[in-house]
Amino acid sequence: MNAKNLKFSSLKPSQLKPSALKIVLVTFAISSSSASLAEEATSFIDQYGENMSAILKQQTAYGTHSSNINQNEWQLDLEYSTAIDAGILSGDIMAIARGRFDFQQALEDESGNTLRIRELYWQTYSDNSFWRIGKQQVVWGEADGLKLLDVINPQDFREFILDDFDDSRIPLWMMNAQINTSDSGILQLLVIPDTSTHKLAEAGSTYQLTSPVLVPSIDSEGLTDIGINEVSVSEETNADGGDIGSRYSDFINLYNSSWDVTLNYLYHYVDIPVIRTTIDNDTLLIDYQFERSHLIGGSASTVISDFILRSEIAYETDRYQRGEESINNVSNPIVIKSNTLSSIIGIDYQGISDHFISMQWYRQTLLLSKEKLQQAVADRDEDRLTLLWETKFLNETMTTRWQHIHGVNHNDGILRPKVIYNWQSNIDVYLGADYFYGKPEDFFGQFNKTDRIVTGFTIGI
Repeated sequence: MNAKNLKFSSLKPSQLKPSALKIVLVTFAISSSSASLAEEATSFIDQYGENMSAILKQQTAYGTHSSNINQNEWQLDLEYSTAIDAGILSGDIMAIARGRFDFQQALEDESGNTLRIRELYWQTYSDNSFWRIGKQQVVWGEADGLKLLDVINPQDFREFILDDFDDSRIPLWMMNAQINTSDSGILQLLVIPDTSTHKLAEAGSTYQLTSPVLVPSIDSEGLTDIGINEVSVSEETNADGGDIGSRYSDFINLYNSSWDVTLNYLYHYVDIPVIRTTIDNDTLLIDYQFERSHLIGGSASTVISDFILRSEIAYETDRYQRGEESINNVSNPIVIKSNTLSSIIGIDYQGISDHFISMQWYRQTLLLSKEKLQQAVADRDEDRLTLLWETKFLNETMTTRWQHIHGVNHNDGILRPKVIYNWQSNIDVYLGADYFYGKPEDFFGQFNKTDRIVTGFTIGI
């Protein structure tokens, strides 16, 4: 749920009501079957409540193909912030703890029911700089619903791409420095020692990845025919080193319009592993490794009358694509090293009262030779179109949303209608659906049996 639809999302700690927060924390602890946690929560709120705020989310999902409830999830984000006056270390401390409990465990096993520190950082301002050090999120880019430059933080794919990006991003330990270079120019520098990577959906879970574009497809009978009797898997769970990045942002005047532009660079480990397969005598070796890439890109946006024009571009080196080669008439999965060029062009329209319409065209091009393209599973050019249409009713207390992402190449995609009602200033309730279409081998079509109806609420305290 976007922040613009949540009137409570901008609550400051000074607006907190400790008694209400105590009730929510104790209720959440009891629902997680932890009496000791409830006692600790009560004691903590009594002492530190004036510097705290919280958001409680609940979502229930009903699978229309399985005819089962596959999600009954409760999530509590508890935020604590305080100012410290300690000379050179003066600044603000921010901590966000997250407790999550899903009674169904169809998205992941009981290990997903956790209470952990989600973000924890110190930040300070000076006349011409801003520093934030600790566990945090950093968002780059102008795209809506798709990720091009927004690759600083890895993502939790337990719900594929259905979860809000703010919730599915995995915060990283890093240094984030922003330095004013002029009246409008800002240089951002990132040093990221954290080696955490994407958290993919578990095998056998609802959103396990199965498309051959993403994971290798192995013909077990064919392997036996060519004398393969054993499979050995070597898997890395983290990258070997950290990342560094920089972004320069500024406002420029061009053709009587003011443009917000950025130039971005990131030297990083790609957060999804490269899966290589090799044959050693009678053994198939499957090796998971993370590989580095240079990302060079930028974004630009401007306002023209009732329209907002947005664009984003990214050139990436050493991106590995899934491919196939034939050995004795048996298809063997391989990986192909490739550079890629991706872009997004978007337009937003707010010229009709209480309406917001956003459209985007996404394209990714594999920069491969003709011979390598014949081996690649993915197309040379992959196009996707997106539409987001929001309408507000009843003095902006009710919002209807229609989101559609369509893959042009394979006619696959996802439809996401949703109705949100702002019952009180700090309470939203909603009803929606997630409908996938396409063939099982396609990016979205792999989930065409996981359609669901979702309902839930969000409470800000």
